[in-house]
Amino acid sequence: MKDIGLMGWNGNYNIGDDAMTSVIIRYLIEHKIGNRFHFYADKSTLADYVDEDENIEIKGLPFYAFFHKIPYVRTLAAHHIFPHLFCNKKDILLIGGGSIIHRAKLSMLYIKIIKLVRQKNPKALIGAIGISVGPFTTEQDKMAAKLVLENMDFCAVRDSRSYNLVKEMNLKNSLICAPDLALLLPQLSNESFSKNGNFGNYIGMSLRSNYVNNEKIIWLSKLVQEILNRNPQYKLKLFNFCVLRGQSDMKDNTRLISSLPASFQKRIIIVDYSKNPLEFYKEIFSCDIMLCMRLHAAIISYTVNTKFAIISYHQKCIDFTEESGLPSEYILNETIPLGQTINTLQKLLDEKQTIFSKPRNEVIDKVRDHFSFIQYTNN
Repeated sequence: MKDIGLMGWNGNYNIGDDAMTSVIIRYLIEHKIGNRFHFYADKSTLADYVDEDENIEIKGLPFYAFFHKIPYVRTLAAHHIFPHLFCNKKDILLIGGGSIIHRAKLSMLYIKIIKLVRQKNPKALIGAIGISVGPFTTEQDKMAAKLVLENMDFCAVRDSRSYNLVKEMNLKNSLICAPDLALLLPQLSNESFSKNGNFGNYIGMSLRSNYVNNEKIIWLSKLVQEILNRNPQYKLKLFNFCVLRGQSDMKDNTRLISSLPASFQKRIIIVDYSKNPLEFYKEIFSCDIMLCMRLHAAIISYTVNTKFAIISYHQKCIDFTEESGLPSEYILNETIPLGQTINTLQKLLDEKQTIFSKPRNEVIDKVRDHFSFIQYTNN
C-alpha cells in the first residue's frame, strides 16, 4: 500500500471539493493502491471522507491552522515552510480535483512541491486528477500552468475545454478527459438513488457566494415567489454548499430570505454544510428540481437523478452542461424574461422524461477513467 500526498481545495468547508476528495480516497482504498494519506491542510478542518471504521491513516500539516490565521505569515509559511513539512517520502502525489490550475502563484507552489517530492523519491508518481485548467487571466498564468503540468506524469481533466487547452500545450505526459469526480461518490459508498417521479415536497436552490448582486436577489426573489405560488404544496430548500469565511453561501441565502414576504419565509428550509458530503446527495435527492449556481449543486443533482437548471457564474458551469448534455433552455440568467424563466422551471418540474442528451449511466461510469494512470502503481 502506497503513501499518498493530496493537494487541492481541502479543509475549506466546501461540499464539492469534499465530495471529489472522498472519491479519490475511496477509489484508492477500494483498489488497494493506498491507505495512508497526507494532506496539505489542517487535519481538523478536513471532511469525513470515509466511514470511521475504515482502516486508513489521514494526516495534515502541523501548525497549519495557526499560521493560516496570520496575514503575511500565512503566505510565507505556505511557500517556504509547509512544502518542506509536507514533502517527506511519498509514493504518489495527487493534485486535485477542481478548478485549481489557473493562477500563476498557485502553480508555482505546486512546482516547488513536485520538485521536493521528487528529491525525496525520484520514482514517485505525480499527477493532476479531476481538474479544470484555466481560464487564464494573464499570459503569465497560462505559462505557469504549462510549467506545472509538464512536471507531472499525467493529467486527468474533467471537461473537454480543459482537455483541448492542455492538448495545445504539446506536453509529453499522459492526458485523459473524464467527467467530474463527484459523480462517482454514491457508487463508491454503496448508495443508490433512483426516482420514478416527483416526491412533491421540495424545490432546491443553491446560490454562489460573492456572485449574487442586488439585481440578482430581486430576480431570484420574484422567481421563488412565483414558483411557490404555482406549487403551494412545495417548500424551498436553500443549500449552504460552502461555509468558509469570506465564501460562505449563508450570507446570500439570508439576503434572499429577507427579500421574501413573511408567508414565503415560512416555507424556506436551510440545509447547512455537513462534513459528510453524502448528506448533501440525500438532501438534493429529496428535491424534485434544483436551481443551481454552485457547480457541484448541478453535478450532485445529476448524480442523484434530480432535474436541474443552472445559473452559470463561471466557465466551468458551462463546461458541465456540455459534458452532461443539459439542454440550453435550462441555462438561466436574469436577462431572460421572467415569465419565460418561470415557465421553463415549471416545465422542468412537470417533466417526466430525462432531459439530458447523453446517457447518464455512461457519463458516470466514465469517471473511473481519471484513475487510468494510477492502476499500475499497485503492481
